[in-house]
Amino acid sequence: MPSPTAWNSYIAIAGVKHDDTFTGLARFRARYVLASDIQPITIDGSSAGLNDAYFACLRVTLAYTALEALESTLKIKNQIKFSDESMVSGFRAPRNDILRELVPLGSDANLTQNERSFLRFMDNKHDDLRPAVYAIRNLMSHGTLTANRLGLNKSKSRRRLIHDLAEVTLSACDKRFAEFVIQRRG
Repeated sequence: MPSPTAWNSYIAIAGVKHDDTFTGLARFRARYVLASDIQPITIDGSSAGLNDAYFACLRVTLAYTALEALESTLKIKNQIKFSDESMVSGFRAPRNDILRELVPLGSDANLTQNERSFLRFMDNKHDDLRPAVYAIRNLMSHGTLTANRLGLNKSKSRRRLIHDLAEVTLSACDKRFAEFVIQRRG
């Protein structure tokens, strides 16, 4: 069970307390471990590609919950940003333009700030991957995501991109948590 790399250091300096910070960080750790350690899923009667597509999206969703728990506890909502040049290029590749459908169709006025940010990301206006994580989490959690619609079931490279997005998200969480622990050691 891979905890955030600085978890033991945090426990060594903070101890196990029942205060809001410890409780929030324990929640972050639990979600981080879940997103890191969850095993592939099997949906009876579904193809291997479809199973892997939903598993990839589920991992991104779980990684986002770890990100939210960390930011909430540290009181830094929406401040963890992250990028990876290869992943940014992968999302923007013409073959993956279908991923624009991570944002529901509708007029710009009806889109949330996060949805508009994802479209700006796809239009090369910024390189922060967080809006992509949010978009997948949102569609997965609210039930409108389908692997077929995004072509994930038929594209190993697109599924790899989504799996890698979960890893980059967890890595950003791990890095920010380690920075917090270093600050606490002060």
